[in-house]
Amino acid sequence: MKPNNFSQKLWDNILNQAEMNMEDGTCSLHRNIVIPMMVKQGRYSELKDWEKVFFYDGYRLGKWNKDGIHNDERSNPFKERLV
Repeated sequence: MKPNNFSQKLWDNILNQAEMNMEDGTCSLHRNIVIPMMVKQGRYSELKDWEKVFFYDGYRLGKWNKDGIHNDERSNPFKERLV
């Protein structure tokens, strides 16, 4: 079995996240939690244009469904996890 080296992938993700923070002035918490939560609460019309695009990208990539509910249990930081 070949060992996986996640360091390059992790570094790429960190740089991508930092670039996004610099471009739009927000953090990943806002993008990954607040935007879907606003959609879930029926406040889609209050989103800025770039936030709507980000929401649709997350929907297309399967991060959450059209109602703003996270698809992957690991992507919901508020769900209690059993160790």
